[in-house]
Amino acid sequence: LKPAGKWPSSQWFSEAGPRAMPVAVRVAVLVLAAGSGAASAAVQPPPGVELFFCGYAEGVGSNKYLEIYNAGNETADLSSFAYPNTVNKPDEPGKYEFWNTFPANAKLEPGQVYVIAHPNADPSIVQRKNLTHIYLSNGDDGFALVYGNKTDYMIMDSIGTWEADPGHAWEACNITHATKDHTLLRKPCIEKGNRGNWTRSAGTNAEDCEWIVLGPDNWTSLGQYDQDAGCSSHAPTDIDDGDVDNGTESDTPSNASAGEVSSGAHRPQHGRRALAVATTTAAAAVATVCTLLVST
Repeated sequence: LKPAGKWPSSQWFSEAGPRAMPVAVRVAVLVLAAGSGAASAAVQPPPGVELFFCGYAEGVGSNKYLEIYNAGNETADLSSFAYPNTVNKPDEPGKYEFWNTFPANAKLEPGQVYVIAHPNADPSIVQRKNLTHIYLSNGDDGFALVYGNKTDYMIMDSIGTWEADPGHAWEACNITHATKDHTLLRKPCIEKGNRGNWTRSAGTNAEDCEWIVLGPDNWTSLGQYDQDAGCSSHAPTDIDDGDVDNGTESDTPSNASAGEVSSGAHRPQHGRRALAVATTTAAAAVATVCTLLVST
């Protein structure tokens, strides 16, 4: 869903370009341009705080949400985080267009989740929300979870990219248009977000991607995430912070498709840290093996 208009560019103010504008107006344009910000390696979240997207839904109508998990051992002050996004084709590839913030008093404790839902979503989604946001993805709008402010921030995780319009949606786990008309669940064993490298977390197949892709309107797991369920003791789980993309790598989906994980796979609705349940053979294999081939 697209808000009215986008962040203005200099050409928006004058067809003749910024040099034709008065000095005061040119200064204002420069300030607005600076507002699109830039990722910075110098910005780091507090020790013990590690947030990433553990769930995402783009379903029928307004059945949309983002779900965030705190994998650290310290409570996160969400007022220092944001979830900026682009809409379709960004005006400036690699830069966010809309800076979305959390309430000033929002906190996220270790092992807990925070749900951002569309206000007109199904009541079973809305009753589990922590925050409502009307402009959630239609499948082709890139969202990131960042720490910092508008001009200086670190990308913790992303769903999609800020690079270009992918068409209908982004591919994940070798499923075409995975970010549209699907629910995405983060696999167990993940310890950190993708640091803006969506291509790495999207993977190339159901085994090396970081997600379980379900059909639309399946949110039986909403409100909890069991990071330890089905972890393999030898599965690589750590992402080197030195290999941070900062959202600058484009992702061009192919036309390949694969059978989706059955929508019968779910985690129980009660208890934040309950053992995950997989009711189909395919989902059980994904959850148990948790083979995350993270490139370096």
